[in-house]
Parts: sequence; structure tokens; C-alpha cells
Amino acid sequence: MLDGVWANWFRLWIPSWRFFDEVGSAPKIFFQIRPRGEVTGDSNTIWEPLQDKPGFRAIGLFFNPSGNIYHCRSNLIERLALESQIVQSTELENSTSYLILADWVRSNLKPLAHDSEFEFRFKLTVLTISGDGQAHDTDVLASTWMTA
Repeated sequence: MLDGVWANWFRLWIPSWRFFDEVGSAPKIFFQIRPRGEVTGDSNTIWEPLQDKPGFRAIGLFFNPSGNIYHCRSNLIERLALESQIVQSTELENSTSYLILADWVRSNLKPLAHDSEFEFRFKLTVLTISGDGQAHDTDVLASTWMTA
């Protein structure tokens, strides 16, 4: 009986790290920009990734604002990907998650524009694995062109 009690106490203080059944893939965000008013075909512009992980620093174990912002934005992207599966596309463009993400993309692209007028759009992709084991990105959501 004593062994069982001590074993339970031991399990209480040493956690199990099996939180999820399987590893999932996080959605990623990509963007395109073009000069305002220019009409280009979808195949002419390359989708660029927007968010990079912050680098590791030892102080980050105690004070890590860039890591916190990264996780906040990752959660926002995951929420929008989930909403895109639930809400109709006409309602999605008015959702809070969509508007916050569009504003975040706009604010990150301002330095790239060099004070010129431009339009942008973004898309969310998820890494999926097909039946034959091949991994590829699947588009979940693509926004319309927006002015900056």
C-alpha cells in the first residue's frame, strides 16, 4: 500500500508530457505586395513567408517579449484558420481575427514599401500529409487585395 501512495505522489510531481494524441502542423502566413492600381496575374507574384521565429537568447528564459508576441500571433493565425473552416467566407472578412491579422500584415509590410503606395494580400497555409506520405502546403484562406 505504501508503494502505491508514493508512486502516486511521484506521478503528481513529475508530469507526463503526453498532451496530444499526435503532432499537428501550425498554419503559416504568406503575403504578396504590388504597387497600388497595378493588376497582375496571380502567378506573376511570389508568396513570401511573413513570420519568423525569434532567435534564442539565454535571457529569453526569464524575459522574452519577442517570443510572447510570436506565440500571440501564432495563436491568432491558428484561430483564423479554425474560423475559416466554420464561418462562411463572406462573414470571415468581418471577423475580429481576420481584421487583426490584416492590420498586423499591413504594419509589417509598411517598412518594405519605402513610402510608396501599395496593395497587399495574405494567405494561410497548413502543412498536410497525403496518403502516400508526401507533405505539401494546402491553402486554407486567401484574402483579397487590400490597400496599405
